[in-house]
Amino acid sequence: MISYYRLWRLLEKWNYQKKDIIRLAGISESTYRKLLAGESVRMDVLERICLALGVDIRGCMQLQKIVTYSIMARGKVFKMLKVLKSFL
Repeated sequence: MISYYRLWRLLEKWNYQKKDIIRLAGISESTYRKLLAGESVRMDVLERICLALGVDIRGCMQLQKIVTYSIMARGKVFKMLKVLKSFL
């Protein structure tokens, strides 16, 4: 799974808003929504974002190994996610 947590943290630290990153990196609103949803985007999009912000790829994203498991409590089944390892 891809996590853009580092990107959001960086944008917050620099007080950038949605319109700022869209304008600086030249990305569309639909691509921005994909990033918000944690979906995959093309590598050239990540490259434009990194160049616009002056950071390398590790400043924008990280890969995580996620395990899904279910637990039962009070007769209900709950799906749980656990991050096992982060890469990059």
